Amino acid sequence: MKDFAEWMNKNRSRAYEHARKITKYDSAGRVVLGKDDPWRNETVWDEYGKELDKIENLPARSMVC
Repeated sequence: MKDFAEWMNKNRSRAYEHARKITKYDSAGRVVLGKDDPWRNETVWDEYGKELDKIENLPARSMVC
């Protein structure tokens, strides 16, 4: 992990620039997942999201499908 942390410290801006280039956005600047994107079926964060929904005064979250 130390090597990766060092690499990220040196190349953070390049890594983020590449990620931005390969990410799809809608007209409002929100990340959009395509119908065939495997992340659409990701459920690992569902329980976390349910817990966040229980917290009062949490800013509204939106997801574009």
